[in-house]
Amino acid sequence: MATGRLVGLSVAGVAVLVVGIWLGTQLVPEPTSVASSVEAPSTRATATTTTTTYDPDPNAFWLADRTPTNSTSVDDRYDKGPWTSGPANIRGNTRDKAWSATGAWCGTAQLGFTLDGQFGRITAQVAIAGNSAVTKPLDFFILADGNRIAEYQTVGKAPQPVDVSIAGAKSITIGVEPPDGDGTRCPGPERIAVWAEARLIPAG
Repeated sequence: MATGRLVGLSVAGVAVLVVGIWLGTQLVPEPTSVASSVEAPSTRATATTTTTTYDPDPNAFWLADRTPTNSTSVDDRYDKGPWTSGPANIRGNTRDKAWSATGAWCGTAQLGFTLDGQFGRITAQVAIAGNSAVTKPLDFFILADGNRIAEYQTVGKAPQPVDVSIAGAKSITIGVEPPDGDGTRCPGPERIAVWAEARLIPAG
């Protein structure tokens, strides 16, 4: 009798164990993949240079967007003039709106524009470009109706502010030239002169 009772208990224990295992497999949730819910990291490249622009007066006009009426240089190799319009580097920052002149180490380079007499001021920053082969200083100047009205002498890489009255002027010319006594031989390594973010402010 005792042996039969032990066998009965053992069978019952096995049955309980089997039921427990079966219930455990039903209650444990299936693993779910979380990879599909995680967004891949962005691969967008980070800009290595900073584009800097002033907050322009809504009524101002970028000089870089205007078509010049003349471009002159004493260096005959620049048959189209030394000037280019577009982004320029100043101390590691990119200025989107700029006129840049190369070849200015050979002599005076000028860029002229026709106005309608309705502008009151011109503002800008002038400097030697950060990517110039040579960073010796240059002189910058402005002509209004053929008269020199402003000069910025021995300008280097550090940008210098420009804010000049041009009230009533029918034409304006921006220019650059080597300082007096500059002994740089021509031709030579290029110095790039930059008129950055020059704006024409309407007369108020």
